[in-house]
Amino acid sequence: MDQMTNIEFGMYRPNLFQSILIGLSRYTLLGRGFMRRFLKRLILNNNNKPFDVALWGGYARLYPHENISEQKALLCPFHYDKKELQFLKKHLTSKDDVFFDIGANAGLYSFYMASQTSQPLEIHLFEPEAEMMRRIQEKFALTANQPMLKNKQIHLHPFALGTQSQTATLVRGEKDYGGAYIEGNKLSNRAQNAQNEIKSEIVIKSFVDFLNEFKIKTITALKIDVEGYEDRIIKQLFEKASESVWPKALSIEHISQKDWEFDCINEALNRGYSIELKTRNNTALLRQ
Repeated sequence: MDQMTNIEFGMYRPNLFQSILIGLSRYTLLGRGFMRRFLKRLILNNNNKPFDVALWGGYARLYPHENISEQKALLCPFHYDKKELQFLKKHLTSKDDVFFDIGANAGLYSFYMASQTSQPLEIHLFEPEAEMMRRIQEKFALTANQPMLKNKQIHLHPFALGTQSQTATLVRGEKDYGGAYIEGNKLSNRAQNAQNEIKSEIVIKSFVDFLNEFKIKTITALKIDVEGYEDRIIKQLFEKASESVWPKALSIEHISQKDWEFDCINEALNRGYSIELKTRNNTALLRQ
């Protein structure tokens, strides 16, 4: 396992009141709609610390104050991108499978795959934002001694994938780690509405160069969520990588589709994929 550190689970365990509210949100109908928002306010009110909680068979430290994905994982983990996660997991069945998490954010997709698959699995997470990568390291370190990780190869890559190797400026809102975008790229609505922008320099590596460097022969399942840059990465995969590398199962976030220069979903269809499901945020495709 790459870049793991030893940390102790339980340092930020919810108090009794918070635990009851989290349970109500997770396991009852109160965790839906208006009531979930009400419970969220009660849980997070006057508390800016993370939460150490059980998550999908492992243990995770979640920071719900600055990240919508981590809010959902804390309050409703069994509904968080449920269809997309189940679709990708369904096709991870062999000991030689490889999962790519491009735009990992807090690493929740990879954490789910690691905890919900019993066979060996090679996982590659790509996240250029330093604080989010630190949180990913924390999550897997908290679960390092659990059975779920005994046969998993977790590779953490603190850089972005792109069409060429270079440096760039990453921009995010002060309280929106999930909406970070590359400066100069067309802006999504979330990026345009960001308040108190914070900028940092990041490294971008060419997708194809990475595949060659790490000698990746195949990708079984791939999830990509990179705030409007999905099209160019998928285009390079199709045009410059061997067909043997193309993923069997592919989940593409489409909410920034208006910013795309290239219809990567349509191109996937032209290259033998079929749409298996479409949710509010993502399109899941299967290679025939």
